[in-house]
Amino acid sequence: MKHSAAVFSVIAFLAIGLLTSNSLCQKTGSAPAVKAACGPEKVKFKVKLDRSQRPPLKPEPGKALIYMFQEYPEMSDLPTLIMKVGMDGTWIGANQKRSYFAFKVDPGVHHLCVSGQWPFWPPVSLTRVVAQPDGIYYFGTQFYCDTSGGCGPLNVEPVDPDEAKLLIQTSAYSISHPK
Repeated sequence: MKHSAAVFSVIAFLAIGLLTSNSLCQKTGSAPAVKAACGPEKVKFKVKLDRSQRPPLKPEPGKALIYMFQEYPEMSDLPTLIMKVGMDGTWIGANQKRSYFAFKVDPGVHHLCVSGQWPFWPPVSLTRVVAQPDGIYYFGTQFYCDTSGGCGPLNVEPVDPDEAKLLIQTSAYSISHPK
């Protein structure tokens, strides 16, 4: 009987944890910081990958350039995950598999958002970018799922410029459009 009570306690703890984490996820999606950085929740992207070599881009005079990379393990058992990228409340583009794209921004403080595009609760990661005129900034996203269905956190982090040059040479260029 004591064993059954312990099992019941563990089940109750897990159930409360799942309900709490689910409500926290919903709150995160509607948080003011997320709304300010991302775009409208219902926007979905279609992504095409171009595997031809592309030279690194240069920023337009007086503008900054931001590269967004997605690292994705090459495992056929994993689903194809699309990561949407938004800035200052507008979706800019998306990456799929191991890919990248770049976009120009005005100098100043910007709020960058990366969010998964799938039917279950999509994770969100935010960061601030202080763009300088003629500056080039590199960011990468990582979100890994294993074949058992376990997924890790979504992170958007700066990428070292030397690593970025390698990623430009070894990743597909992402061409995305809202559906």
